[in-house]
Amino acid sequence: FSQSRYKANIARIHGIIRGHEMVVQAKVWAEPAIGPGKTAPARGRQWRLVMAYGGLELLVKSLSATKGNGLDEKILSDLFGKLALPPFEALKAPSPEKSSLKEWIEEEDASDVLDFLRMGNGDRARFDTWLTKQQPVKSWVEGVLLAKALRSATVHGALSPTKVMEWKLNEAFTRLTEDILRIDEAFFESLGRMT
Repeated sequence: FSQSRYKANIARIHGIIRGHEMVVQAKVWAEPAIGPGKTAPARGRQWRLVMAYGGLELLVKSLSATKGNGLDEKILSDLFGKLALPPFEALKAPSPEKSSLKEWIEEEDASDVLDFLRMGNGDRARFDTWLTKQQPVKSWVEGVLLAKALRSATVHGALSPTKVMEWKLNEAFTRLTEDILRIDEAFFESLGRMT
């Protein structure tokens, strides 16, 4: 066993542990809220998802020894195929009739909404399919990729808690965070079955 391979494996293990710890911290933050006022719970839900997704990304990248931005469909499909995840319950988009998003999309073009959110191509396509085209998320992989899109819009300051509330996204932030917690649990349960 070479010294460099040993160090690389130790780094991967540390990444898995750090990623898991981020997911655990998101889990224990049961009633997230940040700041004063009516937007505090929405902001808390956003940053709870950021923590959970960041932890999952670190865990998966460490496990698969991949680099680069975000997670891609192939890596997620390969991993989820090895986990004992329950069937995915479809995540429907909030009804635009019930949110200010409908007026924005009708007055402008859906691409203006996506420009406003400063989303990259992959995130943009996922968010557009789900929210503006109203196609539900139907798999664990799609759910994680939507979480990535919402995480990116949040950390880049483009998706405010006010917009989360206006567009009725609170439930999606909570659900996607809970899904990431389930994935993390399934990963460690699968490790337990290997020993």
